[in-house]
Amino acid sequence: MVLRINLFGDFSVCDGDGDMIEGFGRKSISLMCLLAAGKGLKTTRAKAAGLIWSDRREEQARASLRQELAQLRRLCGADAIAADKQSIWLVAEQVSIDVQDFREALGKGTSQAFEVAGEIYKGALLDGHQSKSDGFEDWIEAERRILDNDAFDAMVRLVQSKLEK
Repeated sequence: MVLRINLFGDFSVCDGDGDMIEGFGRKSISLMCLLAAGKGLKTTRAKAAGLIWSDRREEQARASLRQELAQLRRLCGADAIAADKQSIWLVAEQVSIDVQDFREALGKGTSQAFEVAGEIYKGALLDGHQSKSDGFEDWIEAERRILDNDAFDAMVRLVQSKLEK
């Protein structure tokens, strides 16, 4: 089953049939975003715990991370999320992610690809999501700025290519 993860605008995860999966809490959404928006769909346990549970001691943060991973596996299926002692990652063959599709389209650099990127970009990364963790809020604001700038640049380049025709 391939999951579709949408991080632009409102967060959503759909199963292979296109049905929305419900039950994601604030921390689950933050963790999914951290994994799905990251390069390589992977992060260290220390980074995830430190960003999402920045208000807790390391021991508590790691315990909360383990609980959240168990919850995500129940919601998304055990095949979609892998982990070892050091890292957590989304299994690329099991997920489709709007942010990754957006970056891939931008990388092609054609006017058609910029048009596709514009269709994918539905608003800021996790628009309206409040994690209540200063560490995660700092991280997501930086990611939002990068992606917003990329979307703006893609639209400018698309308009320029249309004007040149």
